[in-house]
Amino acid sequence: MIVRNFGYLLALYREGHFGRAAKSCNVSQPTLSAGIKQLEQNLGVEIVRHGRRYDGLTLEGETVLAWAKKIESNCEGLERDISALKRGLEGQFRLGLLSSASVVAPILSLALAERMPLLEQSIRATQLSSLTCPPSAPMAQI
Repeated sequence: MIVRNFGYLLALYREGHFGRAAKSCNVSQPTLSAGIKQLEQNLGVEIVRHGRRYDGLTLEGETVLAWAKKIESNCEGLERDISALKRGLEGQFRLGLLSSASVVAPILSLALAERMPLLEQSIRATQLSSLTCPPSAPMAQI
């Protein structure tokens, strides 16, 4: 099965018309129709009520549509994850350390900035007595 064909089905459902669905996918109407037909053949069920015009989805088509929505969401998530991997880590990074260890802070900060330029850094040096957290404060385990 080709993931693109699920996109064609989503477009057809959204547009309610083969021609407009094809246009929204930047393909010709015969290409869109062939993709949906291929999906029907792969699954062994009729997805679209066939006639001279689009007349909705069959019961099986409704099930395939629900899966197509999940597949589309998963593909978008995959693209976001890959993009994030290419860009590197981003977000906030907070580091608390003892004042006596603060000499390593600039070295660590520069190394992080070079490797992960989208990482927003916050480094705080403090005394040992002020490093205790209240019981309700969330802590990350590393």
